[in-house]
Amino acid sequence: MTVVSPLTGRRAVVTGASSGIGAATARLLAAQGARVALVARHLDRLDTVRKEIENAGGSAVAVPLDVTAGQIDGAAVAHELGGVDLLVNAAGILTPGLAADGRIDEWERQVEVNLTGLLRVTRAFLPLLTETASAGGPADLVNISSVAASRAEFGAGVYAATKAAVSHLSRNLRLELAPGGVRVTDVQPGMVVTDLLSGSELGTAWAEDMKTRIDPLAAEDVRRSYREGRGTTPRSPRRRIQLKHYLLSIQQPDGGPPAPEVIEPIMRDVAAFNQELREAGAWVFGGGLHLPDTATVVRYDHGEPLVTDGPYTEGKEHVGGLSIIRAADLDAALEWGRKLARATTLPVEVRPFQGDPADHLA
Repeated sequence: MTVVSPLTGRRAVVTGASSGIGAATARLLAAQGARVALVARHLDRLDTVRKEIENAGGSAVAVPLDVTAGQIDGAAVAHELGGVDLLVNAAGILTPGLAADGRIDEWERQVEVNLTGLLRVTRAFLPLLTETASAGGPADLVNISSVAASRAEFGAGVYAATKAAVSHLSRNLRLELAPGGVRVTDVQPGMVVTDLLSGSELGTAWAEDMKTRIDPLAAEDVRRSYREGRGTTPRSPRRRIQLKHYLLSIQQPDGGPPAPEVIEPIMRDVAAFNQELREAGAWVFGGGLHLPDTATVVRYDHGEPLVTDGPYTEGKEHVGGLSIIRAADLDAALEWGRKLARATTLPVEVRPFQGDPADHLA
């Protein structure tokens, strides 16, 4: 039996494709049957990746382009590929430095490449993704962010800020583009061994110091994580921890449902929250509950089951919905609780489950 990859026939654009995560992603896409446009500044390095792909039986074209400057002609690239239905924004730089003595031009360059460049590329290819989706085809926008988007790392403040912006932009783009059928994925890898830091002595020293504290990932780990599970966040081995399960219960006031103009934006925010949970690998289960008057209570009385209609207890509030999540610890669970409370505008109770999470889903 012949197995056809879901990437067969896809037409992908990958930025930062001359090395690191971008090059590894391009190789994977091509190996899985996609035709790939390789985008980066250096044509000679792009040609090296292109030849590797072609020698392995894949299809690729080199597109020398600086994502921070000049006109990005998405239509011309689409002409080369026969269309565009997948965009991977992998271009990025990291220049370590402290706020007290960091160079402003290095800060600005990180913002230009990591955030503004990503926006410029997305703007250039978004009409093509939307066109593909409107015709009923798959259309994906994948942004390579970083675990630094949500964690502090000494000496990488500006880089972390740009990646936090990329991740939050991805969440907002997901809301904006989902109605049109364009899927948005935010990938947040841990430290990866690439050429990202090789441009400066300080960067190289910073990376070597990091390696003494964690086992870094390879670029292939990141591209494999996207193949095996959309939106997963690969971590460095020494940072792997046992996740726990937590219950987030929404405390809803008694009474009928709010008016449509009130509930509709809330439900959009809740849908975005649930999608963010899934993207982060934190989703286990979730859903809303009918009103308390639909409840039935079962209890034992003198050895016999007794069934009564209505809620077990009555009060001014009731559990209106719940989410079961995976989180590293209570602090992480509380952060999800804050996000759910913000989305619902209601109080959210956060409680841990007992026992081993592996036993809960057995």
